[in-house]
Amino acid sequence: RIHDTTTGQYSTGLYINTNKTADQNKDELERGYIIPWQNEEVLYWLEKLRNWQEKYNPIAKPTDCTALLRKHIGKQNSQTQLESMGEIAFLFRDASAKGDDRSKPILYNAVDTFWYQLLLTLENQLAEQGNTLDNGERLKLVVDYPEGTPESAKIATNHPLHSLRVSLITCYTMDTQLPLPVISKLLAGHSRILMTIYYNKITPSVMAEKMSKAEGELEGKAKQSVRNFLKDASLAQ
Repeated sequence: RIHDTTTGQYSTGLYINTNKTADQNKDELERGYIIPWQNEEVLYWLEKLRNWQEKYNPIAKPTDCTALLRKHIGKQNSQTQLESMGEIAFLFRDASAKGDDRSKPILYNAVDTFWYQLLLTLENQLAEQGNTLDNGERLKLVVDYPEGTPESAKIATNHPLHSLRVSLITCYTMDTQLPLPVISKLLAGHSRILMTIYYNKITPSVMAEKMSKAEGELEGKAKQSVRNFLKDASLAQ
């Protein structure tokens, strides 16, 4: 809950509980950073998911992070690191999991599977729309697997999930008039850039105004962006 000094009203923002190197030697409650953006669509789906979890996969208390395994977080953290993470009530929990895993985050590998399927769907849509490389070949976003490969084993893509963050930062920087402090606050969270934000107070109303304008600019350039992407992909081959 954030107080907007511009309008005098309160709004709902997002709290990111991890900020990599900037979190070193900080207490659990001092880590992370706040995004002062009341995105109604995002908040709608987050609330919908929370209500669904409360009804079909409720938890009695937050999960102690010392109970998390490598399969939950994608790497092997030390006991000290896990203890420093404190307790978390995970929103993205797997209701189909067994035992205590129902209260823990979705398995790390499962996210890779979801990302593969999403990119495969996009690849198929681009092909159906006639968006191909200069030589007429299909644009490949994912790696093909032999017939009979289980769906859960298909995870290799040409564009890892983390590249989405880099692409968004580049897109908003190059294709819109979005001010750098807004981009930093929304997407980056880098400690050096956050120092810039300290001197550029971004209120929720300002964030909403800037993001709405930027989204309109991106939508207007969407078709050209696809053409540029296909051209770059053709040159890469």
